[in-house]
Amino acid sequence: MGTTGRLWAVAFALVVSGCGEALISPGELGGDGAAQKPIGPPDTPPPGNVHICHRVPAANKSYTLALPPSAVAAHLAHGDTLGPCQHQNCASRDGDADGVNDCDDACAGTPAGQAVDATGCAALVLRVDAGPDVTVTEGDNVNARAFVEVVQGSTPSAFTWFWEQTGGEFAPFTFNGADFSLDTTGLVGAFRFRTSVSAAGQSASDEFSVEVLAPQVVHLAAGKWHNAALYNNGRVRTWGWGRDGQLGDGSMSRGNFDADAAAVHTIVVTQAGTAWSFGISALSSSALPRLVPGAMDVVRAAALPVGAALLQNDGSLLAFTGPNGSCLLGGATSVDADGNVSAIAVPGAPSNLVDVAAGAQHLIALDANGTAWVWGTRFGCAPRAVLGDVVAIAAGDTDMCLFVRGDGTAWGLGFNLHGQLGNGTTVSNYTTPRPVVGLTDVVDVAAGDRHSFFVTADGSLWAAGWNRYCQLGLEDEPTPAQMQFGTNILLPTEVDLHGVTAVAGGELHSVAVTDDGTVWAWGLNNVGQLHGDTLSLLPATVCAPMPVNLE
Repeated sequence: MGTTGRLWAVAFALVVSGCGEALISPGELGGDGAAQKPIGPPDTPPPGNVHICHRVPAANKSYTLALPPSAVAAHLAHGDTLGPCQHQNCASRDGDADGVNDCDDACAGTPAGQAVDATGCAALVLRVDAGPDVTVTEGDNVNARAFVEVVQGSTPSAFTWFWEQTGGEFAPFTFNGADFSLDTTGLVGAFRFRTSVSAAGQSASDEFSVEVLAPQVVHLAAGKWHNAALYNNGRVRTWGWGRDGQLGDGSMSRGNFDADAAAVHTIVVTQAGTAWSFGISALSSSALPRLVPGAMDVVRAAALPVGAALLQNDGSLLAFTGPNGSCLLGGATSVDADGNVSAIAVPGAPSNLVDVAAGAQHLIALDANGTAWVWGTRFGCAPRAVLGDVVAIAAGDTDMCLFVRGDGTAWGLGFNLHGQLGNGTTVSNYTTPRPVVGLTDVVDVAAGDRHSFFVTADGSLWAAGWNRYCQLGLEDEPTPAQMQFGTNILLPTEVDLHGVTAVAGGELHSVAVTDDGTVWAWGLNNVGQLHGDTLSLLPATVCAPMPVNLE
């Protein structure tokens, strides 16, 4: 959330007695209301350069005329202070010889820091701060707390607060004294609010602004036939096939966080560190999010076919699967004797992990030293180190591993029958990592079922692997130089999409988001996985990336 510096908007006020007139008791007035006792100058004039209040001697009484608020404001803005009276008998005069009556002085010619005589004026000067300007994303709560400072005078026993909106479309807000709250759900735009505080009959006010930005997708996950998009306000939106409850909307009939999607279920992690699953998993069949037992302080999730790997904030790895997934758990099981499922620590996994990725039957983990670890059906059940100097990882469903190293090169390991490792061959399996051919400055990788994506530092997107349903996003027929083998693209080929910040591959479709927040989709659309609301309007296969409206 961004904030901007700002100047005070300060209001000044006085608590006065008899402001603008001499206080004369009724006994001192004649029948016609005329003052019987003359008002005259003091016996001894005060020294120069001292601002004084207008005081009227009468009998044994001392009466006061107050400095007007405009004069107080001018003095304080000039750096003056409100000081004590230096003479018992004072009168209206030009004490600093600036040509202006001291009681109406606007500081003309007054040296900065000059003491202003305010005895008897009972000056109360308030300054209020409504808080800094803020920028948030739609859906965020704005909580502000104003405060008031007594610049001059005695601190009142109580302040009265009032808030009002002064700019932008109507935005329902609440306040309790100095505390202000605004729920920005459904609001996008610029708004201004003012708070006023009063005490002892005087008041001051200040404003602050709230800019509410439209939510933007920052991360994507693709399951077999559905997708999940994570927004920068922590919300998750799902679309596509939902017959198994994997959309998490409470229905099993439809076609703020980390999120990942498997074939028939979805995993999300909240900012509180809890993990939730919806769809068909080892936990249950549920169309609403269900808490994963045993998972705490989770920061990252990777979805397995009926389970998940969960990375904790301390670098340790938890996971849960069904009764046949012991190899993914390093030989352990997450199902107890009564059939209850909970997340357990993965034996043999390093304790300093920073990332995790999952395929159908394997897991990849990245530790804080840049070492990538792999285990699963094709790679062995015990986690083993396979590559160093790694900065990013991805796992394809069919036992495929992708890595990005610190020098910007991409590497592949495992299944490669369709050329998805991008090294120009269709060798079915690589047991040691091989470099991807022809790419530099790679910053991220993603994998679908049998296809791969590579994102370079300039936001370009490159693809390799199986393209039978246009899941690579390559509309044009590839050239012989790209080593086409049937519908397989064996070398990374650039996709006509720029400014890519995140990409994900499903089974036969793919999704991406660009730096302007636009979500794009392409590939097979047989069950609405490109966008469920437009299923009937789209062809069964979309070869070029198309924008998706998620509103």
